[in-house]
Amino acid sequence: MGTSEHQSVRLEALGCGFGDEFLEVDADNFGRYSHLRWGLRRRRSSDERGEGWWVGPAFLNEGNEERAGFLERPQALGAASCGVCVALYGGIGGGPAGMEAARVAALRGHEVVLYEKEHQLGGSVPLAATVKGLEIEDLPALVRYLHTQITKLGVKINLGKEVNKALVERIKPDVLILATGGLYSVPEIPGIDSRNVVRAADLNRRLKTCLRFVGPGMLIWATKFWMPLGKRVVIIGSGIHGLQLAAFLVKRGRKVTVVGAAEEMGEGMVESNKFRLFWWLKQKGVPLLSGVKYEEITDKGLTITTKEGEKRILAADTILPALAMAPDTEFVKSLKETAPEIYQIGDCGNPALIIDAIGDGSRIGRVI
Repeated sequence: MGTSEHQSVRLEALGCGFGDEFLEVDADNFGRYSHLRWGLRRRRSSDERGEGWWVGPAFLNEGNEERAGFLERPQALGAASCGVCVALYGGIGGGPAGMEAARVAALRGHEVVLYEKEHQLGGSVPLAATVKGLEIEDLPALVRYLHTQITKLGVKINLGKEVNKALVERIKPDVLILATGGLYSVPEIPGIDSRNVVRAADLNRRLKTCLRFVGPGMLIWATKFWMPLGKRVVIIGSGIHGLQLAAFLVKRGRKVTVVGAAEEMGEGMVESNKFRLFWWLKQKGVPLLSGVKYEEITDKGLTITTKEGEKRILAADTILPALAMAPDTEFVKSLKETAPEIYQIGDCGNPALIIDAIGDGSRIGRVI
């Protein structure tokens, strides 16, 4: 990965602070994200997180005000051939996919209207920030940045407005972009409706209610003193959701075991993040059991069969399913043929990482 241009400018990079040095690298190596300007970012020694280099996209900071979007490569962002009405619906918080699509579409000259059934933007990002912490990535800053940009670009934002077929038919958009997020998956295990099972949707709903009144930083602090979970927790799900949730709970004094049906733990995670998280969980003595078969849930805990064929009961006060999200296909079907062009982005179409959601939004913003 060679450098295409050397420069030191004041940048705000995801996960770093204002004023970090930025050494641009060849963006062509980043595939679907090659429209962004990528680079090595060096944190200042005065940063409480210490010095270090990170690779990632950045956006320009002028003074103390975010004035530009992600640093698009100059040839990547062309003007729209004609302005059309674009309606975006972000069903669980106007998340990064929907806001990035709105930003890029508005930059290209489209008239953009964004509908959101919640009373604040951000989607699941504030929740992710609460679970992941703010030490490595400042995710709330990402939400503030996108909100600032779409506001400056004149995107009409409608909060607390749930979209249905009648509304779409009334506003008659030329393009309808669905960024409604995904659905929480529930494993088919006998006893999944037991009282000791706390579903991810229920837990997240409680946390999101709190986030209406306090920010992720305050909620991170408050959850160290109380959470509606027992001391012994079994997490069902060996992907990024389950592993990050395990770290979150261990920091709050819970004894955690992570189990997954997949043969490999952390499937789909960025390798550097996976290494750091696995090392931390190993240091804390968290059992990670992959390739298991779920047998049943009882008052005693979760019964599994290990990949070696051994039947075990994992004692637990609380069992937390934390599986990958699934696309919301039924909602999409309900809006079929309501607009000449309909697109699904983010977790609504293909649940993945935050950067994938942003990539989806940016890509669609350029093709419409």
